[in-house]
Amino acid sequence: MKRLPIRLTHYDVFEPRPEFEMARLEIGGHAFAGFKTYNQGVFMGFRLRQFGFNMVLSGEKTVSDGSTRLQTQSGDVFFAKAGSYLVIQIQENQDYSSISVTLNPELVQRFVMKNPELMQAPEVVSKPSLFLEEDPRIQAYLRSLAEYCKDPRTHKTGLLEVKFEELLHIMLAVDPSGYYARLLRNLGTEHEQSQFRRTMESLITQSVTVSEMAEKAGRSLTDFKREFSRNYGMPPKRWINHQRLKLAHLYLTTTPLNVTEVCYEVGFEHVSHFIRRFKEQYGVTPKELKLQSKGTGVGM
Repeated sequence: MKRLPIRLTHYDVFEPRPEFEMARLEIGGHAFAGFKTYNQGVFMGFRLRQFGFNMVLSGEKTVSDGSTRLQTQSGDVFFAKAGSYLVIQIQENQDYSSISVTLNPELVQRFVMKNPELMQAPEVVSKPSLFLEEDPRIQAYLRSLAEYCKDPRTHKTGLLEVKFEELLHIMLAVDPSGYYARLLRNLGTEHEQSQFRRTMESLITQSVTVSEMAEKAGRSLTDFKREFSRNYGMPPKRWINHQRLKLAHLYLTTTPLNVTEVCYEVGFEHVSHFIRRFKEQYGVTPKELKLQSKGTGVGM
């Protein structure tokens, strides 16, 4: 199999890129859906900023978060949690297209305010960060949304607001476990907190001091440390190292990148420090993990 060029990034799921052509839908400046057609093979890693669904309309795609690996084809839908690290692979020489929709917190907040019964959503057992969604009603919704993306005549705010809310109502109707209800409740009531988290998550691979993190979050240093501890339960630097190592684990097990390449890709400046920290967290060195995963075909 031909090795595809790797592009690892933290890009927004609706950000235009040279690998694909895209038509997207927006409500009040908030993009919530995008139809993509790829014109070349793709091997890409990124951190998902918002919860969302993706449906393969044609072709095939492999997606992995390090613990779950899905081989998806036309008609398959997967749901991924915000904050998930994903690696996707789309082979060349195929007619590939997909539709994505994300749960923008501000749009969800409006929905929750109009549906106060969601505040009573029960606590339920969580689901994996990445899973297939097989309900035919969600599949049918995403197919219809792809047609909206492709037809500019439907790009009207009032119509799109109704279309977005349609998805949320479908999610509530098809899930007897209550998982989606709790998710929407939390998104609708924790918008300010999620803004803080998104800012922090965008800094994981960057070289920043704690003071610079506070500045980017728009907080004084004292307020920042207090809020950070409330959100993550540990100091900023320790959390960043933990997240970088999680990302490194994903890349080592799902991409052809070697140890040195992974070290620099996730934000570490010294390979020896990276190796030491990695072994402390996972009990094996990056090289040992790479050898263990070699031959499994994951991401290769």
